[in-house]
Amino acid sequence: MRHFYRGDGAPPPPWPLRRAVMAAKRRAMEDFCERWESGGAGVRQWRRRTAGTAGRPE
Repeated sequence: MRHFYRGDGAPPPPWPLRRAVMAAKRRAMEDFCERWESGGAGVRQWRRRTAGTAGRPE
């Protein structure tokens, strides 16, 4: 990930901030899927993704 951020010369954002932004995006996507098809495949997939990344270190 550091190579990605080095492209513009700026340091990467702190991990807690990146993790919070990713979590918010996952929640938003899960909410969208829930509105589209309550309890559907999309909802289940976003829940699996959230569970799989919840404790991931940087």
